[in-house]
Amino acid sequence: MSELVELTVETIGARGDGVARDASGPIYIPFTVPGDRVRARIEDARGEGRAATVIETIAPGPGRAVPPCRHFGVCGGCALQHLDAALYAETKTAVVRAALAHHGLADAPLRPLKLLPPCRAGAEALRARSVASRLEPRGHEAERGRPRDAAIGR
Repeated sequence: MSELVELTVETIGARGDGVARDASGPIYIPFTVPGDRVRARIEDARGEGRAATVIETIAPGPGRAVPPCRHFGVCGGCALQHLDAALYAETKTAVVRAALAHHGLADAPLRPLKLLPPCRAGAEALRARSVASRLEPRGHEAERGRPRDAAIGR
């Protein structure tokens, strides 16, 4: 079912993927931002929509930034490093507002999000599981059947 299409990303979804839409419903596209125009390959069904993989970025959206971590997109630790500071703050605030609204607290006052400089704390952590007395790395690449090499020290 691998179909190649041109899409414009409209929003950021709950998992951090960009969301475009066509007549069949939402299409979830990792590592994209609202306004990105991409050529993508539609793949498997995902929830109420479909997943897609970017083949080419035709035009980047206005909220795109260079991810500070060289492992971005591979380790799976940070889904939003490709968003600039303003879009990141807007996206995270929307997530909190939606969670509060879900619990009947839509009018709860929120302070502005305090942005911290990028750090390596996430890069130092490694999600892994023990399999037959060895550790297997976990993350987006490993979950897609493409485990990455990882140095695991004590």
